[in-house]
Amino acid sequence: MNPSNLRRALLRRWYVAVPGLLASVALALAAHVYVQPTFTRTASVVLIPDQASIPQGANPYLYVGGLTQAADILVRAAGAQAVTEPILDRYPRSSITIERDTTTAGPVIDITVEAASAADTGPLISQAVVSLDATLAKLQIEEHLSGDRMITASELSEDTKATPKTKSQLMATVGAGIAGLAITLALASFLDGVLLARPRRGGRRPARSRKREEARAGSAPAERAAGDDDAEPEVAGQAASRLPDRRLVRMPTRTSLTPAEDADAERLEHA
Repeated sequence: MNPSNLRRALLRRWYVAVPGLLASVALALAAHVYVQPTFTRTASVVLIPDQASIPQGANPYLYVGGLTQAADILVRAAGAQAVTEPILDRYPRSSITIERDTTTAGPVIDITVEAASAADTGPLISQAVVSLDATLAKLQIEEHLSGDRMITASELSEDTKATPKTKSQLMATVGAGIAGLAITLALASFLDGVLLARPRRGGRRPARSRKREEARAGSAPAERAAGDDDAEPEVAGQAASRLPDRRLVRMPTRTSLTPAEDADAERLEHA
């Protein structure tokens, strides 16, 4: 159905289009209220090499280049479900994402938390950082390392405010509104097609069809009358050709009498 036909169908079936439009708005508002936005907060941590591998008095950040592999191992261990689940159980609709920052060449690890409220992101990010430190220490203790032979983690930055994340809420709102409008358009178009097709099968015909038939009916007698007028001379000619020729036939005049007639004439004259 093209846009012009769809617009006419909606105007004809306004009693379906108007409630459907209102229902679509209500559905979008309900989705907006039901799907709440979430809030995120991020912290960054860098690994510092052990003191034994750094010259005395040297800057430790100049020796972090060899800790990239250690950062990858720590990301896998700290992000395990067994480590994060005890923290997430305290905060509903929350998550913790730990990954290495691939935009830098150093062993920088990004920790991102997501929670249902902005207030929950503060303690959640703090506990995630503490959990990362504890996991790093545990891995090294299991390798029988201690003291100045252990790698440490230093926090580089942490968001002071939670950032709202409204993508899911926006998608739910738009999706609900579009679904309601699509159902309204489909229902109005279907109902319009059914109601327009019903008079053609029987019952009262549409005004346009009646006017077309009346115009055809009015032109038919005129065409028949014109045809009769054209046919009258031809019919008259055919009828005249079938009539017998009643013209008088002139008989030939005789100029002489037979002998018997002459004799009869003479007898009449003497008598």
